Amino acid sequence: MKLIRIYYILMKYLNISEERIIEIVKDIWLWNLERDCIFNDDNLDNKLIIEEIDEYKNALKLYNENKRDSAVEVLDGLADIIFVIIGIKLRSVFYYYPGNKINKYEDILEVMLSLCPKELLSYVDPVLIAVIRSNNTKPKEKDVNGKIIKGENYIAPTKEIKLLLDIK
Repeated sequence: MKLIRIYYILMKYLNISEERIIEIVKDIWLWNLERDCIFNDDNLDNKLIIEEIDEYKNALKLYNENKRDSAVEVLDGLADIIFVIIGIKLRSVFYYYPGNKINKYEDILEVMLSLCPKELLSYVDPVLIAVIRSNNTKPKEKDVNGKIIKGENYIAPTKEIKLLLDIK
């Protein structure tokens, strides 16, 4: 099964069950399917993952400089990376992607999870739920580059993440 390494990585770092991972994968696949994001687009995939990694790295830098209020951005960024990489991986199940590209994304996922401060790892699963819920408020429209726009009804996950972390 092509998703086995993703399962392993998520179980290893997040300590969540296979059933929970299946729910996450199903939710991400449905999101992509509903928005016609099921075809390979190497350029878009690379842009999305680079954008998410940059946001995550900036949030980690602030967090590591003792700016603990940036925990929201760290978790949101990590959840976005998981969301994007699982989407890419799912498309690879149905459409051809070179194996080295998929391995690269799996390696990125593992590195990003390994960089997450240990005290935040237990929040990743509920934050991922919040991000999926937030992403579901996005419309089906895409910008000129193929990225789903946020739209006027978009609800950012920030408030929900702050509640999880008990940040006011």
